[in-house]
Amino acid sequence: MIGSASRVHQGDWREHGIRFLRSSDIVKMSNREIVRNRIFIEKKLFNKLSAETGSPKTDDVLITGGGSIGTAYRITDDSPIYFKDADVLWIRTKNINGKFLVSYFKTNIFRKW
Repeated sequence: MIGSASRVHQGDWREHGIRFLRSSDIVKMSNREIVRNRIFIEKKLFNKLSAETGSPKTDDVLITGGGSIGTAYRITDDSPIYFKDADVLWIRTKNINGKFLVSYFKTNIFRKW
C-alpha cells in the first residue's frame, strides 16, 4: 500500500522528541551520509498523527517525491518515526521485501521509467 503522512507544520518542529524526516534527510540516509540539523516532533503529536495515518515500521520504504525524486530509503527498525507529507511517499511492505524494493528503485530500468 502506498500512502503519505498528515501535515506537520514547521511550528511543530522540535529539537528533541520523535524523529521527523524530510526528503533531504532521506536522500542523505540513502547515500549513507550524516544528517545534520535533525528535526523532531513531540511524542503527543506523533501519537495523534500515527493513530490517524499510521507510521512507518521495519522494512517499510520511504520515497522522495520532492527534490531528488525517487530516492528510496528502507526503515531498518521499529523506532518511532514520522515524515513530511507532500515530499515523501510511504510504501507499507506487507507483501513485498523492502530491501528488494529499494534495490529495484536504484536500477537503471526503474530510473529510466
